[in-house]
Amino acid sequence: MPDIVRPAPDITPVCPYFYQCGGCDSQDISYPKQLAAKEQRLRSLFGASVPEAAWQPIVGSPEEYPLYFRNKIRFAFVREGDVVRPSRHQKGSEEGDIPVDRCFLLSPVGDLIMNLTARAATDFGWTLYNPATRSGWLKHLLIREGKATGEILVSLVTDEGKMDGLTAWADSLRESVPAVVSIFHSRSWGATNTRFEDDLLWGELGITDKIGNFTCFVSPHAFFQPNGSMVTALYQTIEKHAGLQGSEHVWDLYAGSATIGMFLSGNASKVTCIESNEANCADANWNLQKNNVTNVTVHTGAVEDVVTSAFCQSTGLPDVVILDPPRAGLHERFRRLLPNLGPKKVVYTSCNPTTCYRDIQDLGRAGYRVTQATGVDMFPHTWHCELVLTLER
Repeated sequence: MPDIVRPAPDITPVCPYFYQCGGCDSQDISYPKQLAAKEQRLRSLFGASVPEAAWQPIVGSPEEYPLYFRNKIRFAFVREGDVVRPSRHQKGSEEGDIPVDRCFLLSPVGDLIMNLTARAATDFGWTLYNPATRSGWLKHLLIREGKATGEILVSLVTDEGKMDGLTAWADSLRESVPAVVSIFHSRSWGATNTRFEDDLLWGELGITDKIGNFTCFVSPHAFFQPNGSMVTALYQTIEKHAGLQGSEHVWDLYAGSATIGMFLSGNASKVTCIESNEANCADANWNLQKNNVTNVTVHTGAVEDVVTSAFCQSTGLPDVVILDPPRAGLHERFRRLLPNLGPKKVVYTSCNPTTCYRDIQDLGRAGYRVTQATGVDMFPHTWHCELVLTLER
């Protein structure tokens, strides 16, 4: 992917850890210059694959200098002598962390939660997990915040087993942070830490947030767009690209908790969602019931496995396909299958333009052409940018 032509620094970073922390790349660059650099990078990558007339202006945050926009963050921990401190990934290092006492990505309440947790780790002698030796206990702290509701979920993620002080830690959060409505102890294990077991220590099973007029449930490990301040703008961009007239059958693939499908449901005859993560599917069904959406169905499984001849016969072929795949992009098997489904329009939302470029080359060979392209800045102060593309036969 083409390198960012980094504009010259022109402002003072708000974060005192900016030059050491790897969480942000460009706090020293004014926001309009960040947006211009991101848009130029997208145009350079896709070149002739996206006609000049297809490009729409990048959609950025309405704030002059966005802060506290994330609704999900993880903090690790480091030990300095006898004291445990919260940490973030060190810039330019694959393994190093730096101690921090604040972060401008989530909210000031997040700073209070991470520091309370570090104090508990110090007071109760919690050992810190070392992935190289697979020893120790405390791995990281997960915080999720409903930007529209103010509700906060906290999960202490550790290795297997328990240590003293969990109840006292949870009590300190309840007393000090009234916005916390859900506190979990999550144990993860396995070589990739992908196996989880959650204990609800106190409160609700998750939090709620809003996307447009819809209320959405967010559980500890389910996917939800991480920029709570820009998610409605992203979905409005997808809606504009889809151009639905009310009669279309829409397939929402890699659907997460069906939030895109639900957002589009009022302008479609029906929406068929496919999602592989069971936690996401459970949240999706809660969302549909809570919002009285009756024309959306959710199917559990990998897209390339679910979409069979029998599935197409029972569900019906799509008029419009919405894609929001993970960073790896579309599975090779589904890339070959998608054109045979015959959608008149494909709207592809990508968090990784490199794999998106690969995928649209295959779709191009099958007769699809890009007719609209819009960057959406979900990640201010980094060089990442979401991209929404429309392809038509």
